[in-house]
Amino acid sequence: LANESSDKTIAVVVGDGDKDAGMIAFAASMNTDGIEGFGVAMGNASFSSRNAASVVLDETNADDGVAVAIERFIL
Repeated sequence: LANESSDKTIAVVVGDGDKDAGMIAFAASMNTDGIEGFGVAMGNASFSSRNAASVVLDETNADDGVAVAIERFIL
């Protein structure tokens, strides 16, 4: 996701399950070549997703956690 007011590209991945851990870890490791990556786990995320994440939110998916991630890291 390119932010027009900045030269940096931001990649945000949000997940909560075991199957999301790989993509969360990948995004969390993307801090090179002008890309700032955030792997975000919901408050109700599995152990593997929490460990892979660069950020674990207090909010769950039922608490609009994805909207919180968008507001915090993209807008």
